[in-house]
Amino acid sequence: MFPNNAERNKIMVNVRFGKGYSGLSSRQETLAWSGAMALMASGVGDLGQEELDKITTGRRIGLGFGIDNDAFEISADTRPTDLEDQLHLIAAKLAFPRWDAAPVIRSKAASPDQLRQLLGLAAGGHGARSGMACSRQGPSLEDSRQGRF
Repeated sequence: MFPNNAERNKIMVNVRFGKGYSGLSSRQETLAWSGAMALMASGVGDLGQEELDKITTGRRIGLGFGIDNDAFEISADTRPTDLEDQLHLIAAKLAFPRWDAAPVIRSKAASPDQLRQLLGLAAGGHGARSGMACSRQGPSLEDSRQGRF
């Protein structure tokens, strides 16, 4: 986090972890193309995207995903009043990732133009890669109600 006086009441958070593209096998197929669309939309622990949407309604809390050559990145724009919960959500996503096939199925059904838009690509651009698909027991809805994400 870096202070930016140009945008008051806005905090940009960027968490880098793992090895990014360099940590993925070039010989094995991955779900890397779905990372930006599916990984964050899969939820956290026992909470799906719908439950997360309910918890964060009216707040500036979210999860963005990207891949760099040397690291995976989770990013978010938040505000000072939501910063603590934003950081809890990112930590929970890293500690209790969830995999849901529905966002991958939706992204496969998308047209090539929709996929480029979702991935933030110009024609001929490169897509996000993510081989991070796992499911562990994580926080429950009760944890979120208690502010423990």
